[in-house]
Amino acid sequence: MPLNRSQREIAIEKLLITKNKGHRLEIRLRFQGKAAEAKQVKDTNDVLSKEIDRLLVEIMEAWTGNAATIETALRTNNTRLQATIRDIRKKIKVAEKVVKAIGYLDKAIELARKLRS
Repeated sequence: MPLNRSQREIAIEKLLITKNKGHRLEIRLRFQGKAAEAKQVKDTNDVLSKEIDRLLVEIMEAWTGNAATIETALRTNNTRLQATIRDIRKKIKVAEKVVKAIGYLDKAIELARKLRS
């Protein structure tokens, strides 16, 4: 089952906590003079760090891909809204155009919510 945004954020936070604990363990081992053990922890923690970085990149690429699609939809929506506003100014089918304008504003709300998810 895919994780939702909130669950992904929590998972990343927990991974970052784990990475931090690994880093602190490495430092503690070095202070105790256990260089070999510290290096093992560091090497393993480095792999974890790379995996976290990959995960963050994938999530950001997915979000920005989604954002680009939404940006295009917003641009189209804004163009249509502006045309409707011009018609209202010219008093062309005002009641009908107000309904359309409200629809375009509702569409913008819907698109904004997609950016959050």
